[in-house]
Amino acid sequence: MANLPGGGTIILGLDERAGFRPVSLTDPQVLKQGLAAKARAYTPPVSLSVGDGVVDGHPIVVAHVHECAPSAKPCRVTATGTAYLRGDDGDFPLSDLETQGFLAARRPPLFDRQPVDGASFDDLDPELVASYLATVRQDPPAVRARNQVTITGPIPRMLDTALNWARRTFDTNIVANPDGSVADQPAYPLVAFREIIANALIHRDLDDWSQAFAIEVRLRRDRLVVTNPGGRVIEALASGIPTIAHELSTHALPPAQYIDTNIRFTVLLRTPASRATPGPALNTTEQRIYDTLAASPKTVAEIETALGLTRPNIRKALRSLRNRGLVHQDGGKGRPTTYRHTTTRR
Repeated sequence: MANLPGGGTIILGLDERAGFRPVSLTDPQVLKQGLAAKARAYTPPVSLSVGDGVVDGHPIVVAHVHECAPSAKPCRVTATGTAYLRGDDGDFPLSDLETQGFLAARRPPLFDRQPVDGASFDDLDPELVASYLATVRQDPPAVRARNQVTITGPIPRMLDTALNWARRTFDTNIVANPDGSVADQPAYPLVAFREIIANALIHRDLDDWSQAFAIEVRLRRDRLVVTNPGGRVIEALASGIPTIAHELSTHALPPAQYIDTNIRFTVLLRTPASRATPGPALNTTEQRIYDTLAASPKTVAEIETALGLTRPNIRKALRSLRNRGLVHQDGGKGRPTTYRHTTTRR
């Protein structure tokens, strides 16, 4: 109901199958407290207005479910990460298309654009204004990271610039050709990288909600991660994925991992060494969690939303990954707890 325009109403104390006749409520106050507690089991929490009523001399409980703020829809069950819509006396899980529709309706906050009453241009410090204008007009500054750049402009230019960055940044291996000559081979095939970047540029979400997000390329010691906002639509012939698979196989690299969480699409490439793990191989749940952490550190709730796993299974898998030194825990003891990859997977 929180995902519906105007929300909805829940009435406790009437039997629908008996023509909405009243039934005895043992303790209406306990029921109201239960509704309030249940409302906290959603992300974001559901807002309720709970009151009392009387029908034919019997007490009833009336709860109005307020519509969730458009900037936070869809409202999801925290335990499963599933979002629902109410219709025809039934609850129906949202399809990917419906979820994307909610995300498209989101708007960035505009609080910082509100005018200050009584202020004028004369209230601004001329030196600070000049410094600010000089900063925004210059090229994006470098930060303390290896070959970090911010790429802007038309899509063909961004694609070419990204490839030039890859040529400068990827490690190289010396390989022998059949004719006896040797050549430098990038750690990741440039043809596959070009396909991944082209797909990210073409298929990234351009709706209002995603304006604050950029396509990100992160080169780690044992993996390459490319992430774009929004789910990725695959072309009818899907020629890009077979090309990526062929190039990775030719270079003796593991297959690409594709992770779609509706609001973010991630492609993960690994080096051969990154697949070697001490002890037995990872089970399916451990592998899925390990892969989704490759894109960015996450909380248990975020893993739950991304993969649709239960919290007990997530925590069990995380303990196993931590014991094997593959995942590190940050936070805890009253602070937000997140989990991230360790530097390598050896």
